[in-house]
Amino acid sequence: MSAMKFSILAILAIFGLKHLAQGDSPSMENFSNAFNTEQMQNVSFLGIFSAVYYCTYAYTGWQSLNAVVEEIKDPIKTLTRSIYIAMPLITCGYCFVNVAYFSVLTVEEITSSLAVAATFGEKVFGSCEWFIPSVVCISILGSLNGSYFANARVLFAAARMGHLPKLFSMIHMKYRTLTPAILYQATVTLILVAVGNLEGIMMAYVSWGWMTYGLSACSVLVLRWKHSEADRPYKVPILVPCVVCIFSTACVILPIVLNPNIYLLFGLLYLILGLGLYFIFVVKKRRLPGFHRLNKYFQRILQVCPPCFEAEKMTKNSRN
Repeated sequence: MSAMKFSILAILAIFGLKHLAQGDSPSMENFSNAFNTEQMQNVSFLGIFSAVYYCTYAYTGWQSLNAVVEEIKDPIKTLTRSIYIAMPLITCGYCFVNVAYFSVLTVEEITSSLAVAATFGEKVFGSCEWFIPSVVCISILGSLNGSYFANARVLFAAARMGHLPKLFSMIHMKYRTLTPAILYQATVTLILVAVGNLEGIMMAYVSWGWMTYGLSACSVLVLRWKHSEADRPYKVPILVPCVVCIFSTACVILPIVLNPNIYLLFGLLYLILGLGLYFIFVVKKRRLPGFHRLNKYFQRILQVCPPCFEAEKMTKNSRN
């Protein structure tokens, strides 16, 4: 799936660079004065920051690597190599595709288009304009596949540590998949789709994401200070979490100042709700009446069991 997505980016970039090399009208108009300082006088730092902020969602796939460390062979080597190789490739791929867009489309066409890739496909591929929507669907499928794989592992690990109901720490007895965690994600997804406001959902997700990134980076600084002698399989320079903390704080505060929107506060409300539930059910160890029986019911319906039970069964079968 990843190879297919990179191939599609390469195709788009090649067609765009072809138009650029031929010196077509849009490319000459867009790039002849691309670095003209007079045209950039009205561009402010906050404007650039806003543009970068709304583009960061396209790069959030890097977090999936950390969530699936237990599934990786030799994570110390594989994780670092994946980040060092994947991020430059993705950045270069997106840069070349954007150059391709500006080589084919005018600024007016880009700003007025609801889907720039589709408009690009209409002008480049003509009668084969269905190609772009098709590859976008493939890209979405690949993104969903990675998100479900990674986020299910987060729920699984949290439940295993007692931070979520034990049901989410169980796997299917036959297929060994994280069935409860995956079904929970599907349920939440359907609820968000029912809301219908895609732009609001995206704003809330990006805001919540930067809050969690900043808190994660802060936790690295705290652990470095309180447990400086602890063994760390892979270690980053202390400057990295510091920069992430500063940038995350800016990504949370500045959008609220520049463009106040209720959806930007949903991430904060979500974290506050999580802290409240954590205090009640984890710190105070409160239990809802009948919850244990409900957990057993879903365990039978979904045919799931704790991984330790599955490991014991596999051991017995191997001995027999």
